[in-house]
Amino acid sequence: MALFGNFGYLFSTAFFALGMVYMGNPKRASKGNALLILGMITAVVSTLGFNASEGLDFNWNRLLLILALLIVGIVAGRKISFSFKITRMPELVSLFNGFGGLCAALIGWVSLFQTNVELSQSSQVILLLSLFMGFSTFSGSMIAFFKLGGKLKKAWRGNNAYMWLTLLLSGVTFLSSLQPNTFIDVKTSVLLLGLFSLSYGVFFANGVGGGDMPVLISVLNGLTGVLTTISGIYFENTIMILLGVFVGATGVILTIQMCKAMNKSFVKIFFNTAKKAIHIQGEAEELDIKETSSASIVADLTLAKKVAIVPGYGLAIAQAQKACYELKNLLNAYDTDVKFVIHPVAGRMPGHMNVLLAEANIPYADILDLDKGNEYLAESDLCFVIGANDVVNTSAETNENSPIYGMPIIQTYLAQKVVIIKRSLSNGYADIQNPVFGLENSSMYFTDAKVGLESIVTELKER
Repeated sequence: MALFGNFGYLFSTAFFALGMVYMGNPKRASKGNALLILGMITAVVSTLGFNASEGLDFNWNRLLLILALLIVGIVAGRKISFSFKITRMPELVSLFNGFGGLCAALIGWVSLFQTNVELSQSSQVILLLSLFMGFSTFSGSMIAFFKLGGKLKKAWRGNNAYMWLTLLLSGVTFLSSLQPNTFIDVKTSVLLLGLFSLSYGVFFANGVGGGDMPVLISVLNGLTGVLTTISGIYFENTIMILLGVFVGATGVILTIQMCKAMNKSFVKIFFNTAKKAIHIQGEAEELDIKETSSASIVADLTLAKKVAIVPGYGLAIAQAQKACYELKNLLNAYDTDVKFVIHPVAGRMPGHMNVLLAEANIPYADILDLDKGNEYLAESDLCFVIGANDVVNTSAETNENSPIYGMPIIQTYLAQKVVIIKRSLSNGYADIQNPVFGLENSSMYFTDAKVGLESIVTELKER
């Protein structure tokens, strides 16, 4: 049975690795998802078989309990997933990530308070790390969930100071939990560590601005991977260690990519909230706003040979991705080339826009990254900006006092004409004016993204 368990772990690792490779290709993503599910099933079965072979306290009642809990988890997870619309995918990711952190924290909590097990110093350190990081990840993910849902918008006064204070208190209680002392007993120290860890996660996540949410989600995902590795070390479970390394490495890579795309350091995003609030903006310029209509846009589209579409969070809110797909197909029928240009941090999580466009069956070949997108824009006759703001804001290139200065942007102004579909002239999450709205080749179409696109499609069909 031990040999069976080891072979099971080997196959499970292969399924996970191949599944992750497949997930990187939209055409094979569904197969990748199936392989990941198969890998998880193989890992669970192998672990049960391995434990039975090692002569651990294993019986059918325990097996039935495990199976019952697995079924409950699968049913609950499926129901929760289907209750979230595709536009709320970032919230769902944060929610499930939080559950993962809570699970790791509770494992550490229960293991620390077992009275029939003598824990070594190294085991105590591992479990305390699991408890600290687990509760921090859970509370941080819940804050991210509420921020993404619009229930939390601004950091609290003194947030940065409270974050450092709770981190310091977590460190003190962590050390006091390792051995008895005259000031506080171990059990109380562990309880306080759990409380301070939860508080630290809240302040850590709450200090992150809305525009930086993709980075926060990447970090929290990476922490969940680290937690899995820590739990795997404690339980001496090979597959948990390997999976934790997979997820942790993915989180680190994504975080680096997101920071690079925003031209911000990790420290500036998470530990510099006080400075972010006092950037000198200067007086707002009076923009020469030119309004347009669906009829005027259709007239331009009939003459265009290349059209670029830049989606943003507003597209997700309006659920206009399928209207984009319909417009694209209609223009393709007129021999007009259409490409979607996506900024790495567009939306509220890594790959947010990719998920939305994939849900609308838009071919991956028609989606361009930042560099190729800017090259395409230079050749475009018309560019649609749908719900995007900060990622196209030219202040990042021209205004040294801007909080987004230096961030690579989608250079929509390179197109011959730019049409911005937006409800109003309101600022993005960076809360700064967007000069693109008043450029000579720009015009504003004030409407809901879905309604506006459907109106354009209808009039285009009548031509």
